[in-house]
Amino acid sequence: MRLVFDQRYVYSWADGRLAQCWLRVYKAPGRAIVLATEVDTYPRPAESTRMVEMARCVYQRFGLPLEDTVWMAHRPGRGSYIRPYPNVPEQFDEARFSWTPSGLGQPEWRQCQRVEVEALLGQPL
Repeated sequence: MRLVFDQRYVYSWADGRLAQCWLRVYKAPGRAIVLATEVDTYPRPAESTRMVEMARCVYQRFGLPLEDTVWMAHRPGRGSYIRPYPNVPEQFDEARFSWTPSGLGQPEWRQCQRVEVEALLGQPL
């Protein structure tokens, strides 16, 4: 997979508020992997409503394949002002989106390990 985007990403919610995460987009022919990492200034980007809004923006901006994109939410192993505890483990969650007549539906979540994410990417993070 080829890394095509690797920087802070700001996107708008449906109500106009802004949210942000560190976004990495990897692409291969007909396939993509999106990794959204929590940032200190705006923790917890992967809650369902935020992930749906971010996914809509990212699909459009990068022209990703609708059925063959893997979405990952990443929380680094550290504290934040919401989770100020020093020993918070790193966490990866895959979001599997459903498609509804009105578009992108709420995701189902599955926790993953770093090794699984790196295997999908074919490279270390």
